Amino acid sequence: MEDMRLRQKFTVIGSIAAAADLPIFTLGTNASSQQSHARPTFITKTSPDTHAICLCPARNGQVWVPGGRLNLRNTALQDDPRPIQDDCTCLACRQFSRAYLAHLFRAKELLVYRLATCHNLTFLLDFMVRIRQAVETGSFPDSLPQLRLRAGPSSGRAAAGEPA
Repeated sequence: MEDMRLRQKFTVIGSIAAAADLPIFTLGTNASSQQSHARPTFITKTSPDTHAICLCPARNGQVWVPGGRLNLRNTALQDDPRPIQDDCTCLACRQFSRAYLAHLFRAKELLVYRLATCHNLTFLLDFMVRIRQAVETGSFPDSLPQLRLRAGPSSGRAAAGEPA
């Protein structure tokens, strides 16, 4: 029964993403009857002309920002005092600079992966809130261009103007 509910949720998410022509980034749980704990399941929908995008690109030093991704490996961030995203409420954006996060990534400190994942999940949740609001108000078709701009390019490349 639980497995059927999970499939229904993914079907709904897939329908919304297909209508919006957006890539799907979904994190669910896969509980097996043979296992006593749930393990995360990553589902990524891509087309032949797009690259697979992981839910948590933090392990590669990438964080999501409106319009694309920010690569913490980029040397241009070594002296950047700005937060990852100005209007984000996550811990990483409120308390740490891009330069400090880039330093943590180069030093292979485990804290950077937690902070980047925290930011990416906050970005994803905010994005889904925007989609839900557009669906509830009936303005989803009109909101698609703005949602696509915020999601960034679906080809796997970083947005123009942002460090790659």
